[in-house]
Amino acid sequence: MLEIVSSRSGQPTALIKGTHLHSPYDPEKEARRFVAESIKQPNPSTVLLLGAGLGYLYREMRRSFPNAAVVLVFYHQAVWESFAAAAAGAAAAAPPGTFWHPGRKDSLLQFLRSRIHELEAEGLAVVEWPASAGVFPEASLRANQALHQLYREIRGTLVTTAALGRRWLKNSLANFLGIEKVYPPPRKAPGTDPIVIAASGPSLQEGIGFLSAYRSSIELWALPSSLNFLLSQGLLPDSVVLTDPGYYAFDHLRCARDQGVHLTMPLSAASGSWRISARVSLVNQDTPVERTLLGRAGVAAPVLPAQGTVAATALLLALAREQTPVIFMGL
Repeated sequence: MLEIVSSRSGQPTALIKGTHLHSPYDPEKEARRFVAESIKQPNPSTVLLLGAGLGYLYREMRRSFPNAAVVLVFYHQAVWESFAAAAAGAAAAAPPGTFWHPGRKDSLLQFLRSRIHELEAEGLAVVEWPASAGVFPEASLRANQALHQLYREIRGTLVTTAALGRRWLKNSLANFLGIEKVYPPPRKAPGTDPIVIAASGPSLQEGIGFLSAYRSSIELWALPSSLNFLLSQGLLPDSVVLTDPGYYAFDHLRCARDQGVHLTMPLSAASGSWRISARVSLVNQDTPVERTLLGRAGVAAPVLPAQGTVAATALLLALAREQTPVIFMGL
C-alpha cells in the first residue's frame, strides 16, 4: 500500500493509493512553507500534528519551535513504521511517548489525555497534514472526534477549576500534611471478575440482590453517594473513589467511620480521611501542585487527568485493569 520513492530533490517521499504523502519535488521546502503558514502562535507550548508523515514536518516543527513539545499522531501503521525506520538513531528522532499510531494498545483519546493537560491547552497548536487527511479520511475523522472530545473535557475541568481552585489547593495541602500513610491500590485475588462500580441511582437498589449474592466474586468500588446504602445492606466496598473537593463529598463518608474503608483519591479531593480512620491510595491528576508535592514525598501514584466527574475517574481507573469487565450500577 505504501511505496517509498525519490522526489526530484533526491529526498524520499511516499506514494499511498497513487497519492503523494509529501511533495514529489522538494518535501523539505514544502514542510517549511506549511509550518510557517499553519502555526501562527509565536511560542506554542505543545504542537500536535495529526496525520504525521515521514518526518519532514516533525523536523521543521522542532527547528521552528525548539522549546515546544511536538506530539505526533499517525493515521496508518505503515507510515509510522517508515517514519520510525528513517528516524532510528537520528538526532531528530521523536522521544518515546510523543507519538501515537494504530498499533498502540491505548486509544487515541487516552493518548491525548495523557499528553495534553488542561493547564497547557492554551498554548496548544493543532495542525493536520492535508495529504494524510485526504488519503485516510476515516482516520482523520476519528482523530478530530477524539480531539473534540478532549476539548470538551478540558472545558468542563476548567470550569470546575475556576469555581473550586482555591479549595483544591487548600485540600491538597491539608491532605498532604494529614495523610500519614499511602496504601497500594486494593486488589482482590487474580481472576476476580468483574469490577462493579456503585453509584447512587435507582438501579443500585434494583441490583442489590446481585451484589449480595456474588460479593465474594467481584471487586466492589463505590462512589461516595452510594456508600451509606451499601453499608446498610452489609456491603463494605473494596474502595470508595473520591474526587469532589467539596464538604458534602466527605459528608457521605462519615457513615464509614472506623470501618476500615479504603479511599482512592487525588490530593485535591475533600480532606479529612484521617477523621474516619480511612486507608488512602492516591491518584495523580498531574497538576503542578500534585507533581511537586508527590515528587517531594517520593510517592508514586497512577496518573489520571481530572475528568470533571467522579464516575468518569472511577471508570478510567477500572479500565486500566486490562481485560477486566466493568459494570456500573446506579449511574
